[in-house]
Amino acid sequence: MAKKVKLIDIHSHIIPDVDDGARNFAESLMMLEMMVEQGVTDVVATPHVNSNATRATWERQVSQFKLLKEKAAHLDINIHLGAEVKYRKYLITEYKKYTFENTNYILMEFSWETEEDIFGVLEMLQKEGLKPIMAHIERYTYLTLEDYKEMKKRGILLQVNGNAVLGKGRELWVHNAKTLVQERLVDFIATDTHNTEHRAPDMKKAYEHLSHKLDENYLNDIFYNNQLKLLNPE
Repeated sequence: MAKKVKLIDIHSHIIPDVDDGARNFAESLMMLEMMVEQGVTDVVATPHVNSNATRATWERQVSQFKLLKEKAAHLDINIHLGAEVKYRKYLITEYKKYTFENTNYILMEFSWETEEDIFGVLEMLQKEGLKPIMAHIERYTYLTLEDYKEMKKRGILLQVNGNAVLGKGRELWVHNAKTLVQERLVDFIATDTHNTEHRAPDMKKAYEHLSHKLDENYLNDIFYNNQLKLLNPE
């Protein structure tokens, strides 16, 4: 009998009609059903904030999240609220408003192509008492391996997308994802799922792909244990 795997996804766009993720509740529920089949016990809904993909106010994102939880009550999965916050230097952002519920963790995104003062912003967030997680860290064209190592030294958590692990997307993303995993710099693998088609949940596929390459302890840390600690801080 195949081993039953437990997984937690901390980056997803499952709230319907608020960004470029799920288009309606039917699709949201299909995405959640796919997660349950893969062994995902918990998922954090992280709608885009301050992004070109943002299509709703935070208040509407929250109300849609609450409706989704009601509609998904029959499914064996815990749904948590967070956000994927895009740094915009010209915006005054109340960052603490967008932390993962009941924690001080915040999922951050910066420009992938135009170099920004990432270290300065992350330090500012840490001084505010927040614990930044870098979303899909493999996508940045201007960050080096030394930058990633420096982030780890500074207590920044790094999240990599499952599709990059599986060799999908731009060549740089796939290369960076492989390097980050090999260097054991990754804290979380997540789906960043947006729909049931080309950006469908892929946690189990990513887990199985890496299960032949990583020791079991590190494998389970980046797919479940680290996430569990994040959602249940002491």
